[in-house]
Amino acid sequence: MADSKFGALPIFSSTFVITIIAMSVALPIGLGSAIFLSEYASPFMRDHLKPLLEILAGIPTVVYGFFAAAIVHFFGLFGIHASFNSALASGVVMGIIKLS
Repeated sequence: MADSKFGALPIFSSTFVITIIAMSVALPIGLGSAIFLSEYASPFMRDHLKPLLEILAGIPTVVYGFFAAAIVHFFGLFGIHASFNSALASGVVMGIIKLS
């Protein structure tokens, strides 16, 4: 029983790693899209992209996670084997979610 890997430390450390990965994905892309929408986009483009980003912000995180798992499973049907239980995959999905 002494070599078990249960407890709070793996949960906290993996949460921290996923948060760092998500921030490194979301921060540059989100900041760039915000600058583009406020400074460079035409009013027509801004009027169409802003509601789309607001809709994406309203989708719960668990739905994005399920969608990512379904996509990984779908690619597995074609012989592309990927793991959706890694910190990198979770961090990238979380970073994409937080763009809006």
